Amino acid sequence: MMNSSFQSVNYPDRYIRHKGFMFYIEPIRSELDQQDASFVLVPGLDNEAYFSFRSVNYPDHFLRHQNYEIKLHTSDGSDLFRKDATFKIVPGLYGNGGFSFESINYPGYYIRHQNYQLYLHQSDGSELFKRDTTFSIVKGFIQ
Repeated sequence: MMNSSFQSVNYPDRYIRHKGFMFYIEPIRSELDQQDASFVLVPGLDNEAYFSFRSVNYPDHFLRHQNYEIKLHTSDGSDLFRKDATFKIVPGLYGNGGFSFESINYPGYYIRHQNYQLYLHQSDGSELFKRDTTFSIVKGFIQ
């Protein structure tokens, strides 16, 4: 599979990246930034009809939600981890050809950036929410 990076639609100079095992949208400037902003979309850990995000530079770590924060963790083998690390990729809530990432165990909750950090939030229907949850999937910085 090709590595992917995820560009914010409303802050196009910023990409999803992990730092300190948390997730943010930030400008990508260094090689470390590029590594932290590159992921492999793999079949969902809980349901292969959906997707999980595996880190390129920490290949045994996955993006998951926990307490409504988006974190980078290794699997503990639990059903909860598999569900927390599996997302449905849907047409972007803001449109413009982007995509949004909906939790499979919290339907109606999406990965959203707020103050440049990523969270899992329920849709409030606002235009800001739609923009904050829409990303372009681009070729990964690291292949």
